[in-house]
Amino acid sequence: MRYTNQLRMTKAKAYSYLRFSTPEQFKGDSFRRQTDMAEVYAKQHDLELQELTFRDLGVSGFKGKNLKTGALGRFKQEVENGAIQSDSWLLIEAWDRFSRMPTEYALPEMLSLIEMGITIVTLKGGGKVHRKGSLDMTTLLTCVIEMSQANEFSQNLVRRISAANANKREAIRKTGSGRMNKNCPLWMKPKGDDGFELIEDRAEVVRKIFELTIDGHGRQAVRNYLVQNRIKPFNPKSRTWHTSYIERILKNHQAYGAVQLYKNREPDGEPLRGYYPAAVSEDMYLAALHATRQRKIADAKGVTRRNRVNVFSGLLWCECGDMIRLKNNGKGQFYYKCINVLEHRGCKARTLKQKPTDEMLIQALYLFGDKLVVGQGGKKDDKTSETIHKVKGELERTEAKRDVAMNRLLEFDSDALSAAFRTLDNKVESLQSQLSDLEQEAALARNRVNTKELGVLLSELENTLSGSCIESKVKIASALAELIERIEFGKGLVRIKLRTNLPDYFGDMTERDMLFISIDTSGKLWSTEGLCAETDESIYSQRKVEGSRIPELAW
Repeated sequence: MRYTNQLRMTKAKAYSYLRFSTPEQFKGDSFRRQTDMAEVYAKQHDLELQELTFRDLGVSGFKGKNLKTGALGRFKQEVENGAIQSDSWLLIEAWDRFSRMPTEYALPEMLSLIEMGITIVTLKGGGKVHRKGSLDMTTLLTCVIEMSQANEFSQNLVRRISAANANKREAIRKTGSGRMNKNCPLWMKPKGDDGFELIEDRAEVVRKIFELTIDGHGRQAVRNYLVQNRIKPFNPKSRTWHTSYIERILKNHQAYGAVQLYKNREPDGEPLRGYYPAAVSEDMYLAALHATRQRKIADAKGVTRRNRVNVFSGLLWCECGDMIRLKNNGKGQFYYKCINVLEHRGCKARTLKQKPTDEMLIQALYLFGDKLVVGQGGKKDDKTSETIHKVKGELERTEAKRDVAMNRLLEFDSDALSAAFRTLDNKVESLQSQLSDLEQEAALARNRVNTKELGVLLSELENTLSGSCIESKVKIASALAELIERIEFGKGLVRIKLRTNLPDYFGDMTERDMLFISIDTSGKLWSTEGLCAETDESIYSQRKVEGSRIPELAW
């Protein structure tokens, strides 16, 4: 008798579990209602309600997130590892708080807790107790029905919302007006009931970001420009500009007024143009995107810690097949070294001094001058447009074949049809990627410096190299990347691969896309196109045997 009284004096521990799906419910009555119900039940049934409560606030139970990574899942783990006694009680408002997953997933989760010894109480309707040994057929059937209703309610809600959003998307595509919601980038604001308008001073900043990017500046350089000119960040909570946000602006369709609509978290068709007011043109957007991807200017886009610019960054290669990098010896001296040499992988290429090497390359390019930019205009643009037209045609034909394969696959389950569909689908993806690259290249061509300006830049290479204007050097680097595909250093020979063919200006050679510079072993004497020159110092960091003749160039 004494033992029984002692048991009765020990109160069972109870834990409340609260959950609601949206933050707005916290402002309403859901949180207070669930809390009060747990407190009242614990008091009425002589339970010791713990201060530790498990709350999933703003967490949906439809996909089981509260059980997988939320507070309810943590409660289960603590029961398993013994942090919570196995004879404890779990108080929930109803089964729709516990889970909104399909019954076949929610019921096993409930039964696993009860199997551990936990007593689950659903507080709604006076409090129904579910514990091990007391789950008769009626109780289980009631649980199944309530869980099924919770899931069905969520399913219907998802369908209604999806249908409403689909109708809204379709209406916007057909009419070209209206909006999905009030969400918009920080350089614009909602206008009326169905539109947006630019905040002009911020839109001007967006345009400047795109202009600087097309001119060859990287995200860090753009960020420095904004900070130095005391341009305030769009978000009042931000103290300064961040390169990550600048990158988001550059990659955002919203900059040229488009929006990517989504269906089931997957892109729904092509970006919808004209949804927002455009801060920049689509050509400018594509040109900036292409410039960002193709930019070959390293270390803050070419600017080193000592404000030096490597105008040939990303263009220099060793004949072993690896890239040549600019390295600082720590004493203010800069050298070009093959990566294979740096990593001791067997390459014996000699180390090049940056200053005389740059002088040699620049003097050689200066000898060609405007010859390098002839043909960079209309003919190339026409060729690109023609290629775009061909790729578009092939893409349309391949998409049609893929659709046919899909329809047949739906009618007849066949491994051969499945393989054919996958092949066509991969080809469509490849063509779409190719088309995107071509359109970006065409857009860049419309925004790049013109032939005359490019010729001026090339004629001023030597002055630019010795000057201190970082902006001019970055612009030169971008221009060189447009003209030159790669510069390969071999034993006594430099091969310059151009992006377009060089016409025959000398009457003794065929049209080609290669230039050659021959260098003697001293590293001071070099020749190209029948002309010889000498640098003030050797391009090599260590002298080898001097006096060797410059080899003849064979075309």
